[in-house]
Amino acid sequence: MRLLLLTLLAVPLLLAGCDSVESVHPLSSPRSALPDPRLEGMWRAPATSGTSGNTYLYIAFHSRAAGTIFTISNDKTDGLQTFKYDFFVTHTPRHDYMNFSNLVVTPDKNGELSSQLLQPGRYSFAEYHFNWLGQLRISQVEGAAFSDAVKNGKLRGETQYAIVNKKETPVGVLLTDSPAHILSFIESSKPKDVFSTPPAPFNRIGGP
Repeated sequence: MRLLLLTLLAVPLLLAGCDSVESVHPLSSPRSALPDPRLEGMWRAPATSGTSGNTYLYIAFHSRAAGTIFTISNDKTDGLQTFKYDFFVTHTPRHDYMNFSNLVVTPDKNGELSSQLLQPGRYSFAEYHFNWLGQLRISQVEGAAFSDAVKNGKLRGETQYAIVNKKETPVGVLLTDSPAHILSFIESSKPKDVFSTPPAPFNRIGGP
């Protein structure tokens, strides 16, 4: 399932897709994680065709470099929605990543959860960077390259399935390989093969 943070800008949320990636391991140990002060503060992304208002993002770090992201988005169909993510950062010479380990979603206006949560013990990843304007761009780590790598034995993992139109359909992969091996695969791949196209950029509107 796709990460809610990224699809907030193009609701519906957590769309099922055959290219989604989850892992039983993060990309690095949280014990060695360091905070990224560039992320801290309030961010805003403009409304899209699926939203009736701006999407707001508040990011803060606390103990042991663990971070939390709060989002607020106004969806034309489901109304006002808020989300909370726990994450920590993995830095490499080439990229910066968010490791997401937990997700809390508030019910929509009908009292229902329209999204599937990350299961305990699983991680989802996103690459992030800042453009020359200082805007925050976030890309989901996903792509057919991962399912191909699992099929070809380049990565250890298994195909995940969901019932779509009453049929069991592949919706992504669950990686069981080591953090070093997964990170090496991502870093050595072409960005277009392992990163989603980033949604609208976030503009900083306030400090931590």
